[in-house]
Amino acid sequence: NVNGHAPRMPQEPLARRPRRVLTKDARPYQLQVDFFFDRAEAATAEGKHLNFQMACGTGKTFTYGLIIARDLQQFPEGRHVVFVPWQDLARQTEAELKSFGLEVCVMGAGSNKLNRKAHVVVCVYASAFKLLGMSFRTKIVDEAHHMELKTTGPWASRMGGRIPAEMVAHFSGTFHQQSSVDFRYDLDLAVKEGYVCDFQITVAVTPNDDDDVEGMAKWLVANSEQFSPMLVVCNRIEKAWAFSALLSDLGLRAACIDGRATGGLRNMAKNSLDDGSLQALC
Repeated sequence: NVNGHAPRMPQEPLARRPRRVLTKDARPYQLQVDFFFDRAEAATAEGKHLNFQMACGTGKTFTYGLIIARDLQQFPEGRHVVFVPWQDLARQTEAELKSFGLEVCVMGAGSNKLNRKAHVVVCVYASAFKLLGMSFRTKIVDEAHHMELKTTGPWASRMGGRIPAEMVAHFSGTFHQQSSVDFRYDLDLAVKEGYVCDFQITVAVTPNDDDDVEGMAKWLVANSEQFSPMLVVCNRIEKAWAFSALLSDLGLRAACIDGRATGGLRNMAKNSLDDGSLQALC
């Protein structure tokens, strides 16, 4: 079924490296992983999964890292999988999970070889087919609101019932179906408790005689000294390329990166933002 409940398949014994002691302090709400362990197995047995809604910046990765680390204490031979939508996020997730002393391998993002010693496989959505035939102790789907869309790729069914796990949790900053949320730590509470505080809200006011896109571009150029370097996120690739070209025409040093960009091109763009030769990345 779509929620990942299927008969257990045997897992190969994995050679384990000693796990380091976690050096970072967990926040109180991140320690509420008992919620997961109290409910996850029963939910999976019913063909369901748990939905964790946690605001951006509150540490979703750290939270499911705690879940995996705790489960490995009781089941040291268990294998876990984390699905993420993008290559860059896969590498970020890998680094965060390694802070728990876990052996982590990435599937996708230029890496296609499974490390049999790994405690955790971090897999890009589009590479889920490479894990078919495997089963896991815990399956985590990050940015899981993508799974709610009506138009999903074949990866959705693969990440669902075709790659089974004993416990399944979906994490997102905002689920489309709020009634499906099982655990939440939303932005209002995170701000109230002081865990999300380093941000500034700016309301963009554009001239009435410009269309929205051109007006926004002119506003960014006018405020480039304050905002640079800036990341401009568009909902379509062609819009990102067009907006990058518009910013360049207006005198702002801008470039565009999409999912087809190589790792070398991504690093080049990052370095250009760092040294100031690039002001905006779309």
